[in-house]
Amino acid sequence: MTVPRSDFRKAVARIVGRWWQGLENDRGARANLRRAGCIADVFAIPGFHYDLLRPIEEVLGRAVSDFEAERLAVVAAVLAHVTKDTIGSRPAAFGRYLGSSVRGNQPRIGGLRFRRLLAIRDPETLLRTMIRVVRLLEKACPVVALAAVLAGWESDVTRRALAMEYYAAAPKAA
Repeated sequence: MTVPRSDFRKAVARIVGRWWQGLENDRGARANLRRAGCIADVFAIPGFHYDLLRPIEEVLGRAVSDFEAERLAVVAAVLAHVTKDTIGSRPAAFGRYLGSSVRGNQPRIGGLRFRRLLAIRDPETLLRTMIRVVRLLEKACPVVALAAVLAGWESDVTRRALAMEYYAAAPKAA
């Protein structure tokens, strides 16, 4: 029997907050993840396996698939760049955060950049682009919400929900 992908996203959301907080005390693991330039680099980091992959497998009660492990590697590498959690556990919270304005009537992430982000299908490109997005967000974002979005990125439903929330929060000019 195959476990639905939604169970995988729920397991990620359940574990990732504690894991991310643990990176505060493990600067070596955070530094290794930040240096990871691709998914293969993340797989070569022992902490990824012991501190994130195995706990998720325990919650799921099964081994993660290769596809899920690849998604987890993206989650780990991107979240290593986040230094402040703006708190938001639902995936939609990330879309609202991207679209909300900071100064005047400009969203945190512009409309063109957001549309390009939604078009990404390749996990390696997603990893690099999301690291850039986190940097543009001044390394602050809703950690659990971002993890849920990244874990479910292959789903049109995830990207559609992200777009709905972004444009609900973004000023009309976006």
